[in-house]
Amino acid sequence: MTHLAVAPPRAAAHWLLILVIIGYPAAGLVASAFDWDSHTASIPLRVAVLLLAGWVLVTSRSRLEPSRTFMLGVFTLFYLGRLIWDAAVMSVPGASAAILFFFVTVVIPCFALWKCAHQIDHAAVGRLMFTFGAAICLAVLLMHTFGIGQSRSLTEATGRLSFEALNPISIGHAAVTTLIAALSLTQPRLRWRDLPLMFAGVVVALTVLGLAAARGPVLGMVAATMVYAVATRRWRWILALVVASLVLLIDPETALWRRFVDVEDDASSVERLLLQGSAVSAFLSSPVWGSAFVEPVDFTYPHNLFIETAMALGVLGLLLLFALLAKSFRAAFRLAADRKLLLPMLFAQYFVGAQLSGAIWGNSAFWAVTTLLVAHLAATARVPAMVPLGQAPAIRQGGTV
Repeated sequence: MTHLAVAPPRAAAHWLLILVIIGYPAAGLVASAFDWDSHTASIPLRVAVLLLAGWVLVTSRSRLEPSRTFMLGVFTLFYLGRLIWDAAVMSVPGASAAILFFFVTVVIPCFALWKCAHQIDHAAVGRLMFTFGAAICLAVLLMHTFGIGQSRSLTEATGRLSFEALNPISIGHAAVTTLIAALSLTQPRLRWRDLPLMFAGVVVALTVLGLAAARGPVLGMVAATMVYAVATRRWRWILALVVASLVLLIDPETALWRRFVDVEDDASSVERLLLQGSAVSAFLSSPVWGSAFVEPVDFTYPHNLFIETAMALGVLGLLLLFALLAKSFRAAFRLAADRKLLLPMLFAQYFVGAQLSGAIWGNSAFWAVTTLLVAHLAATARVPAMVPLGQAPAIRQGGTV
């Protein structure tokens, strides 16, 4: 007897992806606006993500053969093994908390996204992501302008738009994700009636990006824009975005400008270089299996995906990571060739971001996008890898666009 899987509503899959990528900035803003502790708002968000993930896991049946995404599973288990070893055997500070956070915010949601990858409608997700991201950026701007949540604001102390529950990098990435979603909506063609809302959302997102003054998100936006330019050859859109960026972001008096031109005097940059040096030393002390999930001096992560992987998992982990990234880049190329640009641009953004900030156990946005790319490659394994831009055959599974 054939068992037919009951597909969950697409909305559940779409909102799961959106909340994993930019859900936390919304929760952080709520906490700041109401003068709450960050956990008060983040816990309901985590519960919502777990409920959505659980619903997808229970009601969806993956159309992928697990062997085709074997590398992703091996890397995840290898890293979980490192965390468990550090917590249970080596008693490394923070390992137990990292296990819980990694499992709740990365493993379970990404496994659910893997199962429902064939149900993701890129165009629908792009519209929802732009609307949700623009709302976040507008809320940030209004709170900054009218002094809402000032008791939790760190803007005056740091010179960069931030709150106790929401750092400038998270705000910057939310703004860039909004801009990327806007760019993705121009494929295949943007409706004229959508231009006013699109323009307003882009201006708000660019303004917030400038106020956050975070280098990583800006560089991620540059990488995503290059993906868009190469895939579409729509140079006018790129020119318009560049001009808008120059007007709103490039000013010698702004914190963002100083973050780029005064790198050698930036305390956070110097600190990260020291952390990375410590992590490299830890890797060299145990190059095959790795040393620990954190570096041995300050017991924190080095803010670089490759260095952290080498430190935590050694050469074996690096080889797994390279293989996984090769699959991700290949999938991103195929989608870009077919003018489905949301995931390729998000991958460019969060891949660049992973080289400058964040930890493996907490970078849920990067792993969510990587999971979907690997799943896409597995589902389209028989499609030739090299195709002319814009001429790849449209692949539809379960209505996927």
